Amino acid sequence: MRDTMRGVAVVVALGASLCAAWGSWQKARPESAPPRGAQQAMLGRLDPGDFKGFHNPIPYTEALRLEDHLVKGKTVVFEFGAAYCGMCREYAPRMTRLDERRADIVVKTVEIDPQIVHSSAANSPAQRFGIIGIPAFRVYGPDGKLQLQGIQALARVQQLLKQVGA
Repeated sequence: MRDTMRGVAVVVALGASLCAAWGSWQKARPESAPPRGAQQAMLGRLDPGDFKGFHNPIPYTEALRLEDHLVKGKTVVFEFGAAYCGMCREYAPRMTRLDERRADIVVKTVEIDPQIVHSSAANSPAQRFGIIGIPAFRVYGPDGKLQLQGIQALARVQQLLKQVGA
């Protein structure tokens, strides 16, 4: 009986601690999250000092045609990313090194607006290029034809980054 009472006391104390922590967190939390697509607010949470930007950036527009950005005779890796995306920011310097260290590869980043990444509109990256999250990649061969996309493109990019020590 005594062990049971001790166990109940521990559970009650733990519950009280969790409730107190939750209350403190709720008070410290901003009243409202920044509006969806508020890139500057999102960037404020990340350290902008370490982000140098994307290599060969291309802004996403409805009229964007990747074929217009291919380089004849070279493999072109398109990275779909955004400055507010932490993983995209991690890939940015590594993709720059890939571009600089491999003469046969060109890296270009298509900058995506956060409001349209997951849009179901016909002109969204999700609908046009099958992008369901960022960063995402597409690899075009030296002949200008799409070679890889989705998870296969990601695997190839990781392999290339490893080869160049990035």
